[in-house]
This record gives sequence, C-alpha cells and structure tokens, in this order.
Amino acid sequence: MNLMRIEGPQDVMLGITDIPDLGVLGRQAVQLPNGNWAVSAYASDAAVATLQVRGCAVDIAQTDQQVQDGNQLALNDVGGEPPIV
Repeated sequence: MNLMRIEGPQDVMLGITDIPDLGVLGRQAVQLPNGNWAVSAYASDAAVATLQVRGCAVDIAQTDQQVQDGNQLALNDVGGEPPIV
C-alpha cells in the first residue's frame, strides 16, 4: 500500500471511504485555503486510479515498496511481527 496525501472537493472526499484498498489515516480531514480538503491514507495502485478518476489529486509520499522497506527496517531494529497495513 502506498502512503499518500489525497486532496479534493468536500463532496468528492466524503465519498472516498467506499473505495476498496483505501485506508484513511485518523479519519480527520484538513480544509485547505483553496477550499479543498486533504487527508492522509494508505492505498493500492487501483485505489489511486479510482481517486484520480473521481477528481482527487494524489501525492504519493512513499510507494508500497518504500513502506515495506521501512517496516522491515523497524522490525530489524525491534524484532517481532510486521505491522498490519
């Protein structure tokens, strides 16, 4: 799952929770000066495509591979099971 920031109009953002393989972090949106809203989320490539079709801007902070690599580094540091993403 990619870690990203999603931005779009309020009416579109209210409907993104029905997209498969999309997990909004914290369930808290921030209103931007331009009137749009933004949230952080984890999402699959298919979910990213759906967001873009619906008119959202998507800024990927970390690709799926980068997220996995970071999780592996954390596991190596502390040991144990991988986090559920």
